[in-house]
Amino acid sequence: MQTLLKGRRVGYWLSEKKIKKMNFLVFVDMCRKRGIEMVQLDLSRPLEEQGPLDVIIHKLADLILADQNDTQALLLVQSVQDYIDTHPETVVLDPLPAIRTLLDRCKSYQLIRRLEDCMKDSGWTEDDAKLEKCQSMWCPSRNGAFNRKGALQFQSIVDVPILKGMTSGTMIGVLIDERICSPPFMVLRSECGTDTLKHIQKHGITFPFICKTPNSNSHEMAIIFSEEDLKDVKPPCVIQNFINHDAVLYKVYVVGEAYYVVERPSIRNFPSGPAERKPIFFHSHDVSKPECASDLNSRANVEGVSRVPIDEVIREISRCLRRALDVSLFGIDIIISNQTGQHAVIDINAFPGYEGVPEFFDDLLSHLTSVLQERAFENTSVVGGQPPAAALADCGKPCMLLGNEANTWIVEGDCVKWGGNQGLGCDSEVSANFQQHCVSAIPTKASSQ
Repeated sequence: MQTLLKGRRVGYWLSEKKIKKMNFLVFVDMCRKRGIEMVQLDLSRPLEEQGPLDVIIHKLADLILADQNDTQALLLVQSVQDYIDTHPETVVLDPLPAIRTLLDRCKSYQLIRRLEDCMKDSGWTEDDAKLEKCQSMWCPSRNGAFNRKGALQFQSIVDVPILKGMTSGTMIGVLIDERICSPPFMVLRSECGTDTLKHIQKHGITFPFICKTPNSNSHEMAIIFSEEDLKDVKPPCVIQNFINHDAVLYKVYVVGEAYYVVERPSIRNFPSGPAERKPIFFHSHDVSKPECASDLNSRANVEGVSRVPIDEVIREISRCLRRALDVSLFGIDIIISNQTGQHAVIDINAFPGYEGVPEFFDDLLSHLTSVLQERAFENTSVVGGQPPAAALADCGKPCMLLGNEANTWIVEGDCVKWGGNQGLGCDSEVSANFQQHCVSAIPTKASSQ
């Protein structure tokens, strides 16, 4: 392995603030000890002078957000894209088009909804459901409980037609779409008028709902409780149904084929329906950072134990997003409805801070090593027009880990379509390698790295 990595050149660009906060130079030193040449990119100079580069690791999100109004930022981002276009053999973690999608809440929510539809299509059918005895419980529910396999065991068969004739304690496989949900949302582009409430209701949104800025890097939010408070909504913004989730947020940190689940505090429960109370304006970091405490994330009105995420669902959501966007460094914010037990994806973040993930650098190095090894295999001789055996997935198909024309979803306007995207992805089903590297770590106390 050391021989394969020796002489490989990896360029990286993160802001000085990000480098210090993450202590990223520790990772740089880890790579150099493996024989990888790490190059801190200077975007003020032509990248051609700093190459060649096998891989680029970046956190360009801030520059991408600024490039609409900042000519200098626009030129810097474009210089990176020009280099990528000129050198399609360079693997980018992660592709800039995918980052733009993740930075746009409307586009990312459209993608989540599309993924949900696809997961429905690939779920079990009623005819495929297999009955078996439940052996272990996963999380409590009023009518039943999910076991570790993600199937639902009903403690009572009253009012459950499909279970008529079955005895209590029998379980039936549940369609994966019944365990996830995409909260209804809409984009408000102008001041609220007389027809606004009608449009909100048309989208299936009810009071209270949450307002978020269009870009996911902004953490200013508001909770609106009644029609009278619509005047306080400041466009442009994304309006999303608020789901009671017992003041618990699960942050899923993905690093290539590994992922971690970290529990964080979140917004407390509110009664459903309109309420005579003032809107609540807040910064999400004041609510969901480790060990923060406020009236907004109080669990005083929560009874019993919070629901625990189902590993199978988390794994499937992570895998689908990796395949759809061709990304490998991202975070997913998931809440679990205290009424239905469904997992709701409420945000996706590009290259998050990985707080509470002490093994982040180890997993990132492992992922980078895999990418560089794929590069080495790609450069070996190809016999009979076939890729090397080591580059084949478990299914026998080319893994496409380095395919510059990987099938990915691109969000344009109101449409989600397939398109080519440069970067890292996998077009095969879940491989044994993926399952071996999945890590579900829910620390009792989150810590900053």
